[in-house]
Amino acid sequence: MDRAIEAGFEDIGMGVLLGLYDWRWEVAALIAHSRRLIEKYGFGPHTLSVPRLQPAQGAGVNNPRYKVSDEDLKRVVAIYRLALPYVGVVVSTREHPDIRDELLTMGASQISAGSKTSPWGYIEKGDTEQFEIGDRRSLEEVMAKIAGLGLIPSLCTACYREGRSGGAFKHLAQTGGMKDLCHENALLSIKEYIEDCAPGGVKEQLEKMLREETADSSGISAKFRRIEGGKRDVHV
Repeated sequence: MDRAIEAGFEDIGMGVLLGLYDWRWEVAALIAHSRRLIEKYGFGPHTLSVPRLQPAQGAGVNNPRYKVSDEDLKRVVAIYRLALPYVGVVVSTREHPDIRDELLTMGASQISAGSKTSPWGYIEKGDTEQFEIGDRRSLEEVMAKIAGLGLIPSLCTACYREGRSGGAFKHLAQTGGMKDLCHENALLSIKEYIEDCAPGGVKEQLEKMLREETADSSGISAKFRRIEGGKRDVHV
């Protein structure tokens, strides 16, 4: 990570494969590593991932010594959220739907949807998955579930193009300046999703969310009209 930052990377992601050793030691070490980077460079990881050992084709270990339970995983996510509040916590489709949904209410901020883990997996069906997919829900199902939890799903990637990375992102996040940007950009990304590809059920659900979230704001309406007129990548 030091070499990456010194080479110019401002957006780094970190994470340990939980289950190789006692998760308490691994988590403490990763937090210490992150804080050392922050002290040295002014920023640390943009995201922390929480993968744990899962069954995989050809794997010879079926009952690892340091197996991480669902309750352990919840603790890990909560600890990362408390120890490094500005950092995104990522939960992949390795995990099953129920635990992923619960983790969203406990500190996880980013999840994947509709993922494939085999070579050419998005083009053709294969039998060479790197690991077994636990959550096979489509993007539409995941978006609907997030909204159903009372959360706002977001497909936004504006920060990367606006240079809000590294120390700049950390400052905005820690001072609360990122909140308004994220809120508006999330709604704008949902609007584009509705216009372009959202199927019926989730479309109605997300349209209702947009109406509720923008009831007291007229400023975003003009941007919605631009999207309706064909403009894309509208963000702040």
